[in-house]
Amino acid sequence: MKTTTLAAVAIVVVLIVGALLSLNYDFAPKPHVEIASFNSTGTSSGSSNGLVNLWFVLNLTNTGTGDVENLTITFSTNKTIESHKQLAYANSTPPNDYIAEFEIGQPCLLEDIKAGETKDFMFYWPVSFDFDTPPLTATLKSNQAILDQATATIPPIPNVKITNFICTGIFHGTKLGPMLDLFSLRYTNLGTTDVENLTVTLNTTKTN
Repeated sequence: MKTTTLAAVAIVVVLIVGALLSLNYDFAPKPHVEIASFNSTGTSSGSSNGLVNLWFVLNLTNTGTGDVENLTITFSTNKTIESHKQLAYANSTPPNDYIAEFEIGQPCLLEDIKAGETKDFMFYWPVSFDFDTPPLTATLKSNQAILDQATATIPPIPNVKITNFICTGIFHGTKLGPMLDLFSLRYTNLGTTDVENLTVTLNTTKTN
């Protein structure tokens, strides 16, 4: 009889513990945000001489059933780099668009992403022309939990400079033609790799 009583008590204890655990269980959906793509999209002129802005696009997709808040992105490399990087949201509209400065290894807070939503985030990294840029790894987190990682391989940064651009003189054209201004353009590749598909655009302040 005592054995039966002890068994019944044990069953009741298990049921009570199970009920308490179920009351404390967090039924909030786990975040499911993936890095669909992460790659370099090219360069643009930097704000200072000797610097070029290296651009990236990070595409995120929320494949879960709930909105995800407190998303952060952290960039890291296989080298020790002390260099600032800046973030700009591509799909924001004023007054929500802004630029946030942060460094390699520091997290940067992103916008929330709704369930089923896909967003592009644009980043640019000011680096020098002769900078040997290593692969860049992006780590996506939500409330300090890692959701996904991706690595972008950065192509060599072109470094072609115009070393000379002058007017060599004014010459007569054909008998019926206008005067001709002749110019000399010289450029030099100061980088470590060959550069293809170079173009030159000439502009003037005159409307005609």
